[in-house]
Amino acid sequence: MGASFDIKKFYKDLIITDDMDEEEEEMGGRVSREMRTLVDPTTRFDELFSRVKLLESKQRVTAKLVFKIAPEVQMGVGLYTLVRSSRKQTKRQLSKSNNEQVRVIRKDHLPRTGELVYPSDREYCAKYGKEDIGFSKSEARNVINVFPPGIELLGFQPKSWLKNLYHYKAAKFIYPQEAWIKGSTKLFSALLERCQTRGVVPLVRIVARRGCNLALAALLPQDEVLDDTRGQVLPQGFIVYHLPMADSFSTSDLKRGRSRAAAKQVDAAKKVVQKLHFDYNVDLFDNPDIETMNEIIKGLALNRDHMDPVADPTVPKMDAVMERAGPALKEFEKVTLRFSDKSARLQATSALMANKRVRVEHDNVDVEIMVKRGQAQQLSVPVLKEWLSARGFKVTGKKKAELMQLCIDTVCA
Repeated sequence: MGASFDIKKFYKDLIITDDMDEEEEEMGGRVSREMRTLVDPTTRFDELFSRVKLLESKQRVTAKLVFKIAPEVQMGVGLYTLVRSSRKQTKRQLSKSNNEQVRVIRKDHLPRTGELVYPSDREYCAKYGKEDIGFSKSEARNVINVFPPGIELLGFQPKSWLKNLYHYKAAKFIYPQEAWIKGSTKLFSALLERCQTRGVVPLVRIVARRGCNLALAALLPQDEVLDDTRGQVLPQGFIVYHLPMADSFSTSDLKRGRSRAAAKQVDAAKKVVQKLHFDYNVDLFDNPDIETMNEIIKGLALNRDHMDPVADPTVPKMDAVMERAGPALKEFEKVTLRFSDKSARLQATSALMANKRVRVEHDNVDVEIMVKRGQAQQLSVPVLKEWLSARGFKVTGKKKAELMQLCIDTVCA
């Protein structure tokens, strides 16, 4: 394996057939048929192992759908899940006598008569106004089946139209299914190429299967990405970028007129970000919860007395953080500290932890003086609310600890 391997000496005649003359050259002759068809060989075992491992990974299709571009133009595509959260193994109840899995059977009975209730006897209802509208289980199942399963093209938008604000659900991936509908690969490739050339994204309506809610999505074109060893990192296809609907947005009551950070504070924050910047690699972050469960199962299966410690990659290494960004963090704390006097801040904050409460008369109480003395705990909720409301703060639904902290922040700012 140490010598260079020439794939053209033997495998060229097996892979490239005579019926491929129509695809002799591409892109003005810059890419020949051999370069596009023959795989770049490798002479290293680790590269070969990574390629074989990539081919052996399970690529199960979530759903096979018909992509309808026009009334008479459609193709078959497969819907794949790119990212999903890993779950622990589900617990199973076993019988102590024979160690077989126990089957759970649920039966519903009427509370008064004890009569058994069958699924056909149930009725569903939805409240409309002051009345309950009843419907059967089949009717409830058909409420969301407005459109048949499939993907239908709605239009196109420029790629710059997409915003990070629209992302609210994990993305999926679609790839043509030539075995299902013949000619899907060529139609899919043509659509992908034209979208990349024009810089647009198709807007589609997706219904994954019967019983699923419809979803609006933008198809983001993705070209094939190879690593240094000619192994595939990203496949060629469309990323399904789910889009929210009108009722998916919520209004936030954000109060205007808040103070903004000064230029000096922003510069200090930039230094901290630059010092703590690192390249994220998903392979370095294993789920510590799942790894701990696997170690427990391993210990029980092997009758071990102790469990191997599991490293948590999400816990920051404070020694390394202080070594890299210690001076920058101290400078950031210095320029962003809202209390001019540190002792006054500690005295005001310690009042929150005081157990002894003193009852005082609240007529003509000077809130600022009591807060500076560390006596904010002695103020009642009505006095705190009245003082904060006079200064334009929203106090509805806040607890006393929150009101005191807001007073301390205002007085000591």
